[in-house]
Amino acid sequence: MPLLIKEIFELKMEKQICIEGRGIPFNQVLEASRIIPYASDVSVMFKMLFLTGCRITELNSMKKSKLIGNVVYWPLGKNQRTWRKEILPDFYIKELMEYRATHRVYQDRLFGISHFTFKRYFNRDIRPLLPPEWHKKDLRINGKMCKWEYKYNLRGMRKSYQTLIFKQELDKWKDSHVAVLFTSKRMRHSSTHITAYHYLCNFDELKIAELKHLSPAKILAQTLAQTRISDFIT
Repeated sequence: MPLLIKEIFELKMEKQICIEGRGIPFNQVLEASRIIPYASDVSVMFKMLFLTGCRITELNSMKKSKLIGNVVYWPLGKNQRTWRKEILPDFYIKELMEYRATHRVYQDRLFGISHFTFKRYFNRDIRPLLPPEWHKKDLRINGKMCKWEYKYNLRGMRKSYQTLIFKQELDKWKDSHVAVLFTSKRMRHSSTHITAYHYLCNFDELKIAELKHLSPAKILAQTLAQTRISDFIT
């Protein structure tokens, strides 16, 4: 149920309310990746979020015809009239092709289900298997609504991705203003203020120190050493 403005203000003042959402620590992302069945709807869409930092709604706009080699191009959401591109690692392309060969995918769509179904499958099948942190909820403001949402929301991976990119640029240029500028341009934000205020998290919160030199692809590749869950299915 929506909260009254007075209640929202009181919760905000007591620091019980999370306005901007949170990123997901990389160790938690890896834990989820290990549990999700290989070459499933949830696996390829979950990994795409982490590998590109795209919005969840943008998964619906990704097309097979716009996957050229290892580079994926897609139009941005939220009424932005531009495109982004990211290079995908070979191990992900291999999983994506196996997924498309074993699942029904309509026309030129890259994935066989919508982002709404993806979130529902994740919350129903994967989240119950994850550590307690994945089950905690915060109060979030979304437009004129205030409601309880999972602390580790899937859209938080977009913040995790951008914080990692920012840290790498910061180490390279030794200047936070330059690092924000490069991060903002890569994500096609309309201003650096949006990047800094909405999308960059605390390094310690994401446990980024030991992984700052790795790309999202190299971080995710750490899960490949584990035996695939699908290998146990007869």
